[in-house]
Amino acid sequence: MQLLVVPRPGYPPENLDLWKLRRLGADVAIASLSVPNVSSTSYRETGDLGALTPPIEAYINRENLYDGTRHKKERRLLTS
Repeated sequence: MQLLVVPRPGYPPENLDLWKLRRLGADVAIASLSVPNVSSTSYRETGDLGALTPPIEAYINRENLYDGTRHKKERRLLTS
């Protein structure tokens, strides 16, 4: 199994966690990307539409990843 880890700012991957994944047979690579400091938990709790890029928001909506959460309600209000 190949696994790409994209670290979030302020949360570097822990070597122990990576070691555990490798021990389970994962081929782990660390991405060197500059990503926004957004957590899924924070997004679900606040529904902050400004925290996501349009393609990510479209993916979340298309796949119903957070069905029933606040961001869906806010989105309906914005498009009504």
